[in-house]
Amino acid sequence: MTTEKFFSTLAEVENKTRWEEVAPFQISMSPISNNCGSINAIEKRQYEITCDGVAYEIPQGFENSIFYRAQIYGQALQIMPPEYVADVVNSALSFRPRNERYKMLIRGGKCFAVHSSKYSPLSQERIYTISAQYLEDIFDGKLCFGEYTDALTVATFETESPKLLQIYKDAFQKVGRELTFKKFEVEIVTSDVTVSGANVYLYGISENGARLPFGEISTKHIGGNNLKMFTEKLDEIFPLLQKKADDMAELADLELAYPCNVLLQLFKKLKFGKKISTKIHNAYSTFQGENADTAMNVYLEICSYVYELKGNGASPMQIIDAESKISSITAKDFKNMDLPGVFAWEA
Repeated sequence: MTTEKFFSTLAEVENKTRWEEVAPFQISMSPISNNCGSINAIEKRQYEITCDGVAYEIPQGFENSIFYRAQIYGQALQIMPPEYVADVVNSALSFRPRNERYKMLIRGGKCFAVHSSKYSPLSQERIYTISAQYLEDIFDGKLCFGEYTDALTVATFETESPKLLQIYKDAFQKVGRELTFKKFEVEIVTSDVTVSGANVYLYGISENGARLPFGEISTKHIGGNNLKMFTEKLDEIFPLLQKKADDMAELADLELAYPCNVLLQLFKKLKFGKKISTKIHNAYSTFQGENADTAMNVYLEICSYVYELKGNGASPMQIIDAESKISSITAKDFKNMDLPGVFAWEA
């Protein structure tokens, strides 16, 4: 979406959103359709929730928040017929404390979630407005991509902060390397039915265009979370990006005697899919042979896993999860896995 379209969409969503405080015994769940002739039909079940005589359709997949309020967990509900599920949930809700309160999110005439009273919703429109202003003021950042869905909203800002770029240049020069980062990206992601806290994901974009995950900053949904606390979380962006300069320089300076073994073991450690991992490992092994390599080059190969995921149609959350795992790798991991021998995929 364009910047204008992105923010106008969020404003429209905000106007269609309201929160209602309810007690457990004030709400009841029922199936819209009892068609359970097959497993596929069960997986496509639909429900509605009634509160004070008004019925609200629950979009498919969003019924889980109501299951959690009833303190029903696990996979059993995934195969139960809808009418059984509704009976179990309603029975469980009837036993909840009489003074307990829930926050029910209604948007466009549908119920997207039922949260606990401790949940602290934030305006999604305000989250992104504050983020855009902060990144523009501090990093000369600009929105380069924005997308809204019911399940996940993503805004990617890019910055070519001269100060940060110089920090990275200095860090690599200290170890005698010339790898250059040309810009950085800050991705703000909100989920959990549109109104929530946010996660901040950081990336470095190398000179050849590789997008390297640098870590994440999370905000909470409970405990009095507010926009001031979210803004304070944004203040963690610069220190984290600054620290990553030294981390990347250390990888660039670390020579590995057995890089193919390191790559294989790191894929296993990260619990990445065998099919994609094997494809990347085989291609790298063919090119690299038995030659030594830097930890940075192996790290770049690991990052290519994300591109393969995208090409295979992975969901945004699957991609975010993979990036988070990659950003947690340290030079110590590379050193500990730089071992001779023959390693197999099986543990």
